[in-house]
Amino acid sequence: MTTLTLPKNLKITIIFGQYDRISGGNRALFEYANRLHEIGHNVNLYILARPARWYRIDHWKRILNKTVAKIPPEEIDWMDNKIPINILSCNSENLIPDSDILLATA
Repeated sequence: MTTLTLPKNLKITIIFGQYDRISGGNRALFEYANRLHEIGHNVNLYILARPARWYRIDHWKRILNKTVAKIPPEEIDWMDNKIPINILSCNSENLIPDSDILLATA
């Protein structure tokens, strides 16, 4: 059996569509993220913003003030999560850090 050996301290970013309604694939990625974090890798979790409509005035603030809100790991109540979760106000590649590995779910 072949064993995969990763270099230490990889920057890994995982992007999810949502975090409160869990699917099997998302749960698996959260589990992988926490295990990679435990062995010393720098793991970032991001949740995509809901679509912003330019014609809706109440969406303009999100579009113009591109920010990242951070929620504590304990917000995930369906597993023992150790990684803070970043929620994008508007989907922009400028808000995602450079990474050695980038994973995204649909």
